[in-house]
Parts: sequence; structure tokens; C-alpha cells
Amino acid sequence: DDAREHEVSMAWAEAAREHCLPGYFAARVLREILGHSRRVQEGFVGRAEDETTAAALTVAIQGGPQSFSDLALDQLLAARAPGSTRRLHLDSFAAALDAVETGRADHALLPIENTIAGSINEVYRLLGDTAVVIVAEETLAVEHCLAGHPRARLADIRRVLSHPVALQQCGRFLADLQECTAESRPDTARAAEAVARAVAEGDRRDLAAICSEACARRLGLRVVKRDIADSRRNTTRFVLVGRRPLPADQARPGRTSLMLTVDNRQGSLARCLEAFAHRQLNLSKLESRRRPGGAGEFLFYLDVDEWADSAAMQAALQEVRSYTNDFRLLGTYARGDDEGGRPDAALGATASIAARPSRPDPSGRTVTALSLIHI
Repeated sequence: DDAREHEVSMAWAEAAREHCLPGYFAARVLREILGHSRRVQEGFVGRAEDETTAAALTVAIQGGPQSFSDLALDQLLAARAPGSTRRLHLDSFAAALDAVETGRADHALLPIENTIAGSINEVYRLLGDTAVVIVAEETLAVEHCLAGHPRARLADIRRVLSHPVALQQCGRFLADLQECTAESRPDTARAAEAVARAVAEGDRRDLAAICSEACARRLGLRVVKRDIADSRRNTTRFVLVGRRPLPADQARPGRTSLMLTVDNRQGSLARCLEAFAHRQLNLSKLESRRRPGGAGEFLFYLDVDEWADSAAMQAALQEVRSYTNDFRLLGTYARGDDEGGRPDAALGATASIAARPSRPDPSGRTVTALSLIHI
């Protein structure tokens, strides 16, 4: 019951504020509890897998143990029996998708957008270049820490290793460090492993990694400083992809992801958006990027908060196809928890008529108002 969950979440947040605690974090703890409870219940009710199928599931991720992709997979698969999922730790997003396409993995879990860094462009490009489909999504609260030598102090740090996106998310913190350089590594876990090796080989108090606290503990590193991201509300949305769609519980709210290019007629994109607006279908994402090799042609990525096979969506998609040169349904799946903010504000059925620049709203998210007349 989404309405009841929201009511309880607001009550928790208000009770926390009465005790001088941040209401957002109290509500987030509740959402984690409710999310885990929902997955456990789904594990007992209506699960079609037998033990043989569950034991055979292989998921590819970019990153090592206790990387944030690994932690997101823990959260997504919380209801499965321990040991029933084999993890394939790979060095790149492309390698993870290749593992799915070649059959070495059943699924891949990929980060797709972050509330600080925005969309992960490489992942969107790869989704457009491969035949995989999105079958699920998960939102992870990302809590970066600076980890290093057991006796290291913040003033000792001169080099910080991490994934480029993690370095970007902690940009202000890194800029404030004196005489310190940042270096990229394939993922946060491998950055921490490099620091752990250097610490084991010598008294390297000058070297640190940005990683998860779980990863730091696993490697015996000291957490020099916690909560170093530029924003306290730092969440990453992940998508689980596979070779074919999976049966889904459509009693839950759905989401459909699309990729399209519009034909070269005035107002084509506006008419595509109106096809959703007229049917009261909410767009929670709309993003464009230039199509590689296309002469002035743009790809548009949309998330619509509805199942693809609903009557309203079927009618909207049929209308949208008439204005597009290329159209692809990337997947339809149960909607995850968006609380904590996404890089894009929801573009509802009453999108603004006046075009104006992006701006932060009171929640800290970015609002982009789009013109339905001139697009």
C-alpha cells in the first residue's frame, strides 16, 4: 500500500525532527526496512523459481566485492537464499553487458544515474547498442568514506584513488584537501585494494581511497573521514538487465524506459510528449544526447511511470511511433524507491509551456521546464 507507506514515512520523519534528528534519514531507514520486508514477502508469495533455477543465477557487475554495485546487488536480491546468486566481478560496464549477451551471466546490474553526478552516459550508450532489456531497478543510498592506513590522519593524505564518478561526487571535499591529487581506478573496491596493498608493503599514510565503509572494513583500512560526498542526499539508481523480459507483479507501480529519435518535422517531440500528457502518464525522466554519427540527430531517453501493456500506454506508444524515426522499448519493470531525489524532476502531464533554464527546487533536485510548443 504505497499511500500507507508514505503516511508512515512522514510520521517517522516528523517524530525524528521532534527529537532534533534529520527527518530525511529517519524516513530513509524506514524505506530500507519496508523494501526488505517487501522482498522477503515476495520470496514466499508467488515466486516461480525452483531451487535449481535460483542456484543457477549469475549476475555480472562492474566492480569488486563491496563496491557500490555489489552493495546494490545485495539490496536488490535481499530475499534470495544466501549463496543462491553467483557474482561475476568485471572491469567495465561493456564487459558486464557482454557477459549477458554471450550467456556467461543471466543478468547485469548497472548504475544509470546519480543525484550528484547525473546520468551515467556510457551506460545509456551501451543500452542503446545492445539487445538487452531492463527487468528491474534499485536505488542505493551511497555513503562515501575516505579510507587509508590504520594510523593515517586527514592531514597525511596526498593521493586519493577511486572511480571517476566517486571522485566527481566528492569534488568539493577533494578540493579542500591540501596538496592532494586524485587518481581514477576502475571502481571503488579496486581503489581500496590498491591502497591496502600499498599499506601492507610500507608505511603509506599518504595514500587513501574513496570507497564504502564495508569495503574499508574488509580490507583492514581505517575510515579517516565519513560522509564526504558533496551532498548528503547521494543516491544512485541501478538497472538490472537481461536477455529477455521477466514476469512482473503488476500490482506494483510500473515504469517503462524508452529510447527514440524524432523525425525532422517541427513539433515532433512536443507531440510525443503530448501523447503521454493527454493520457495522464507521468514522465520521470526526459534526456537527450547527440546521436553518434547522426547529422544533427538526437537520441531521447524517457522513463514513463506506467507498465508498457496498460491501455493508456499502448495508445500513447502507438501515437509516439508515428512521430519517430527510431523507437525502442528498453524495458518495463516494477518501479523502485525514488525517495531521496533523482537527477531529473518528474515531468508530469502538465509540463510547462514556457521554456526556462534548469533550477534547483526546495528539495535540492533539478527542475527542467520544457516548452511543448517550440520543441
